[in-house]
Amino acid sequence: MKYLKNEEESRDAVINIFEKLLMSLKKYEIKNFTTWIHSVARNYCFAQLQQSKTKMNHHENISIAIETEMLIADPSAYEEEQVKALEFRKLEEAMQTLNAEQKTCVELFYLKKHCYEEITEMTGYTLNQVKSYIQNGKRNLKIYLTKRNETFT
Repeated sequence: MKYLKNEEESRDAVINIFEKLLMSLKKYEIKNFTTWIHSVARNYCFAQLQQSKTKMNHHENISIAIETEMLIADPSAYEEEQVKALEFRKLEEAMQTLNAEQKTCVELFYLKKHCYEEITEMTGYTLNQVKSYIQNGKRNLKIYLTKRNETFT
């Protein structure tokens, strides 16, 4: 209920989480059960929220799979991945605050690793516009995250 805020969805989540736990307990040796079960439940809820908000993209599916495997293999490494996943969610939220041009250019440059020239061809913006949108978008992301005391490095 804490995460999903809906009684019916929470009931469904409990059933699905327990099914997942039963399968995992048969396969793996869990050293810290309470931490593990809490993390699995929390991650499941985050995944459900993300699916209902928008369809999950390929990177999120990979991230969830990696988190689950890391949790089972090495809980301390899993904690580090949790921090990274939280930072990624904060960055996604911050990206929604950018205007369309900045968001497009920042995604193409930083996430999809396109060069300036490729972005100009894809978007129709001039080279100077692309550079400006990326620079201003990066600055606006930093401002947004800093205002929330959530610096992202």
